Formats: sequence, C-alpha cells, structure tokens
Amino acid sequence: MNILVIGKYGQLASSLREVAGEQADQMEKHFWYFAPSSELNVADRKSVQQLFARVCPDVVVNTAAYTQVDKAEQEVELAIAVNQLGCKNLAIACANLNIPLVHISTDYVFSGDHQSPYTPGEKTCPQNVYGLTKYLGEQEVMTYLSQFVIIRTAWVFSEYGNNFVRAMIKLARRKQEFNVVDDQVGNPTYAGDLARSIVEIIDAIDAGEKQWGIYHYNGSSSTSWYEFAREIFALAHQHSLIDQLPSISPIASEDYPTAAKRPTFSAMCNEKITRRWRVKPSNWKKGLMKVIDRERQDI
Repeated sequence: MNILVIGKYGQLASSLREVAGEQADQMEKHFWYFAPSSELNVADRKSVQQLFARVCPDVVVNTAAYTQVDKAEQEVELAIAVNQLGCKNLAIACANLNIPLVHISTDYVFSGDHQSPYTPGEKTCPQNVYGLTKYLGEQEVMTYLSQFVIIRTAWVFSEYGNNFVRAMIKLARRKQEFNVVDDQVGNPTYAGDLARSIVEIIDAIDAGEKQWGIYHYNGSSSTSWYEFAREIFALAHQHSLIDQLPSISPIASEDYPTAAKRPTFSAMCNEKITRRWRVKPSNWKKGLMKVIDRERQDI
C-alpha cells in the first residue's frame, strides 16, 4: 500500500515517520512517502496532481496546515490557501483516484462555550481566522470526497518542532517567574499517540474497513494551560532538565491578550474514534515523560 503523507517536518509527520520506521511490519506492508512543503504546494492544483501521478498513493494523510494562530489574523489569504484551498485540491485529487484521505483538523472549529467535551456532531463556531479556515477545509473535504477520515485534535506536543512543552522547558532555563493562562481548558495530545492511531486506522482501511466521517482524538483527560505548565516544570526539574523549579502564577485570558481569540473550553470526546477504529486516546502524561526523556538525551 502506497501511503502519501502531506508534510514531512512538522510534529505529526515527524512522529509518523518515527512510528512507521520503528515497526518492521509497516515497512513490509506499506511504502511511506513524506512530501515536504518544498516539494509540494497544496494550494497549487497542478503541483498536487503531479505529486499524485508520481507517487500513485492508495491513501493520503494530510498533516500540512497553516497553524500560526495569531499571525493568521493578518495573513488571512495565506491561511485560506493552505487550510482551505489545499484541502480542496487534495480532496479532488483523491476523488479522481477513488482513494481515501485522512485529514487532520482542530478543536478551534468550536466556540469554546461548552461545559462538557465536544462530540464530532456538535455545532461548529470558529472564533478566529485559523479555526475558520480549518473548518472550511473540512467542508471542502466533505464536498469533494466520500472516503475520508477527518480527525480533530488539540494541544499537540512532541519531541519535534515548536510546541508548548518544549517552549516551556526552554524558557525555564533562563527565567524563574511565569504567568500562564488558567481559564482555557483542553486535552493535551502527544503526537506520537496520534501518529500510532493513524497507522492503526490505515491498517484497518487496508483490511477493508470504511468507517468514514469526522472524529475527535485528543488526550484522555483535560487540564488548563497553567496546570499543564506546572506538570511540565515539575517533571523537567525532577529529571534535571532545569536547575530550579520556576514560580508560576495563574492569570486570566484577558490579562494575556492575543491577536486571535482562543476557545475557553475545547476538550473533545474520544468515544467515537475509540469505538469505531479501536484506537486508544492519548495518554498525554506518559507522552510528556517521553518528551522529557528525549530532551535529556539531547543535552
């Protein structure tokens, strides 16, 4: 089975490369091709068509996205090009070959006014440009393609790239006092767990399963950014990544203004994806320890 992954150096694509590479059966069963942005412009239909003709994929995984949430408020056209038009081009190319697309979306398609975890069928209401363009990307996939697995995820972190966990550890090496937002709640997601679940879904598709639709995949428990930061600092200090345990204070979102409005509550329910595809939700605390271990190795 030829698997085309759109993206190569982002968190999820890097985690997918690691998961696929560590499983001998994956290398025997599938051929994985990772397409970096330098090779593919998803907003250019011809570029997409040429890549598909060269790789001849049996399934496509789209990890590419414009994810700079605050910059998107100004770079609207660029966010639309990648997150909406790119999805349209990929969906049309997949439809032409009659192959499925696994597309990664976000919790930011929701307003954040819930008090209980969002289910996939609940009303969307993006509060910022990034969330809106990701929502429009979902609509393009569903318009042009019948075989799709849209996976909304949230608060993704890993050993790769720029993310909240690595940023906090880096800052704690040169700063001893922090203010972190405590009124935004979500479920952190370890990219390695999401990658492993995508591999399992692809194996199921290869075996003939066709559970098409929208799904949610994130950590099995929710927390605030403040509590998440406390967990990061505690483990980093315990395992000698930082010399001192920083002082951290909870603040309200209004005291930390950003260009883009964030959902106040964006925890999502994993029940549908675990029931239909039999994958496990992300254990983000174990994932956090894996990132800490990798950081220690890199010192």
